Amino acid sequence: MSEELTPVDVLRQARDAVASSGAWCQGLYYRGDDGFAATTCCSIGWICKIATGSATRWSNIAGRAAEALENVIPGLSISTWNDAYGRTQAEVVAGFDAAIAYAERVRS
Repeated sequence: MSEELTPVDVLRQARDAVASSGAWCQGLYYRGDDGFAATTCCSIGWICKIATGSATRWSNIAGRAAEALENVIPGLSISTWNDAYGRTQAEVVAGFDAAIAYAERVRS
């Protein structure tokens, strides 16, 4: 929730959140009353929540983390990829793992 976070930090924390039982969803950014209290989010919702504290708030760091994820998923937007029929939580975790490796390689 701080600009001191790097995109790699955001991706790691979002990956851990997505990997948690019941914390990942499809078809919406988050479940719950508001983006601040959300404990279940989609991939982009977790990136935003980690970076800003809200599953619906965007920031520069969230954008950079999302860009790393988009660079490793197969030609789709994050939302389309996350919400694809049959997509599994394990596949999303693997996508975050690939994005972390990518972001670590390209960071200066």
